[in-house]
Amino acid sequence: MSSRRGPDLPYNVVAGVTPFNDKWLVASAKMAGSTFAPEPPKAYDAFLEVLSERPSFAIVVVNVPIGFLDVPEMGARTCDRQARALLGRRGTAVHNAPSRAVFDGRVGPDKDGLDAVTRTMLRATAKLRRKCHRTGSESSTKDTRNSVSSSCTRTLH
Repeated sequence: MSSRRGPDLPYNVVAGVTPFNDKWLVASAKMAGSTFAPEPPKAYDAFLEVLSERPSFAIVVVNVPIGFLDVPEMGARTCDRQARALLGRRGTAVHNAPSRAVFDGRVGPDKDGLDAVTRTMLRATAKLRRKCHRTGSESSTKDTRNSVSSSCTRTLH
């Protein structure tokens, strides 16, 4: 018997979750072997709703930004350097975190000493947040699991 809640499916459902205003933005996908099929993102009112989703997510990866530097500095945060050292040759998977100055617009991502992957992710996230913020007020508040509008979905593809 499987410990997974919900029906047995020929695929797994995985989710990436990040805080979004007072909600949780979830980008999920169905995975079967090497096939990855993204689903439209959804906004949940509470994290418990994410965990209660049916079929349940096989994997939930949560992005909870903590410990941002106030201003850009050359190099990385101490925790990033320590993580790289701990991982050895796989330490290249640890990217420098942006500073708060990037998030509040005082400094552009290209001026914060960030790698290309992190800059690209920041630009895509900012674009998605702007589109979702504009359409969020139009969505129904009765359904606690609102699908984010199709304009937000197009941003991800």
